[in-house]
Amino acid sequence: MNTANDRLVDDLTAFWTDPALEILKAVGLPAVSIDMELATWQTLTEVLRSELRWQRVFRLSTLLPLSTLMEQVLRTATLLVAEKFTPQAVSPEFENRVRSSVRDRRATAPERRLYAELIRQPALKAAFKPPTRTDYFPRLRVSALS
Repeated sequence: MNTANDRLVDDLTAFWTDPALEILKAVGLPAVSIDMELATWQTLTEVLRSELRWQRVFRLSTLLPLSTLMEQVLRTATLLVAEKFTPQAVSPEFENRVRSSVRDRRATAPERRLYAELIRQPALKAAFKPPTRTDYFPRLRVSALS
């Protein structure tokens, strides 16, 4: 990514760091330390960049809505941070609590503005292809008959 994208990703993850820490605290992690806060920000940045790279590589016809992207990034990052700091706490029940906490969060106006600016960047905008006929009609499979 270029420096404009890096700045936008960093700004967006800065907005998501506090909610991620609140989610971790709400689902039962002990007190938040400075190390945990830094690890959360770094993990959010890595996961968001990975999601954006994935979108660019697979050239999706449509952009992911901010709410979907935010849910995926927050869920993945909070689980990774929890595994790093308290691996014994991570269980299927813990993951369900994280998932429901993340689902309840709504994007703020500054987050929506940053996301709109991010998807208008040339490096990301060029990655998306216009819808084609195959986006609307699934390909038929031809199976061999005996």
